[in-house]
Amino acid sequence: RIGEVGPGSQSWSVALASVAPSSAFGSGDVPRPLLEAAMAAATPPLGAVVCSFVAVDSTAGRRRLLAAVEDPDVALRTAPVLIVPSVSAAPGTSEQATLLTAGAAIRSLVVALRAQDLAWSWDPGFVLDPERVRAALTLDPDRRPIGVVAAGPMPAGGA
Repeated sequence: RIGEVGPGSQSWSVALASVAPSSAFGSGDVPRPLLEAAMAAATPPLGAVVCSFVAVDSTAGRRRLLAAVEDPDVALRTAPVLIVPSVSAAPGTSEQATLLTAGAAIRSLVVALRAQDLAWSWDPGFVLDPERVRAALTLDPDRRPIGVVAAGPMPAGGA
């Protein structure tokens, strides 16, 4: 199934047409291979800005992450998986280039999640404290967390 997802495939076309966020998730876990495939598809090639993702699906990990986030919304509190995109930029890289690369990677991630029949939610206006999130996830000091994408099984009836 993972091999079916890609430009030109029917799953990809459906994902692009219906990539709307969801505020609710179905029951059950998200298979780790689906998460890994979505994150791999969304990771941009190496350049001046490196964007990577950390999937947090353990109860303890989610609890640590949510404690580091002020006023998490319902989607973050109820999603079985929280994905944290982070960036690291080469010296001299503009903030605009960093944010554009990160935004494109997050957009690719949510399309890839939807192509895997997973629901997702991300609020680009959501503010988080990168230091607290970095500490909660024990990220390297050069990694800058830039948001949290909630993911989970599609709810009954679709997104």
